[in-house]
Amino acid sequence: MIITPTLVSLGVHPAASGSTLAVIIVVVSATAVIMALMTEVIAFVNFVFFFLMTFFGGLIFTYLLMRLINHYKVSSMMVFITAGL
Repeated sequence: MIITPTLVSLGVHPAASGSTLAVIIVVVSATAVIMALMTEVIAFVNFVFFFLMTFFGGLIFTYLLMRLINHYKVSSMMVFITAGL
């Protein structure tokens, strides 16, 4: 996404710009999931299963990533990771 490097170049903290991108992704994804559930494109059981997998996977990944960033003091690494998304 272009927004993260742009925000950093404007002086926003890298963690804040990464969080902004994360919120945008959550809003767009939630809209797509709600539409898929309303039109019955995906079964509710499959939705719950994948939601739980991605939720806990995201928690674990975020925890490990933030520990690495804080340990090595490279907060700008968040920009490169989110730019790769």
